[in-house]
Amino acid sequence: MYARTAINNSNMNEEQREEILALEAILGNAVDFDESSRSGSIEIAPALEREIRILLRGSDIGGAAAATAIDALVKEATVGHLPGLTVRFTFPDGYPASDPPTVDQIESDWLSESQVAALKVRLDAAWEESRKDVVVYQWHQVYRIMHCPSEYFFLTYYFIRF
Repeated sequence: MYARTAINNSNMNEEQREEILALEAILGNAVDFDESSRSGSIEIAPALEREIRILLRGSDIGGAAAATAIDALVKEATVGHLPGLTVRFTFPDGYPASDPPTVDQIESDWLSESQVAALKVRLDAAWEESRKDVVVYQWHQVYRIMHCPSEYFFLTYYFIRF
């Protein structure tokens, strides 16, 4: 969590201050921001259009031979809610007029690396699409309204031996 500093910080331009104040008013505790470093995070919970089915494929961290047998195990489940994710970001000096916010990290317990990479590309593109305006709230909306491109999500679960 970031330490709260005075919102009048001279390191931030007026548009940056206004964006953070608006985000805090709309999203409350889902936004955390440190004005002195111009870094923050936003928690985003997806809104599914409908329940989705997920396929869980097992794998065994304990050994390749056992993993081959376990990989054949597939379980199916239906879910109506998915865990959220956290986007950590930084406002560069020129944000929003000439530079996009920097996506420092996307934390998710269930998105694959390729899905996180695709989401980062989409978040980066949102600034260009906004005609170089404030964009963090749009990030929140981009992820929340993303619908599943397929009826299935594939997740891997692990059997860990101690």
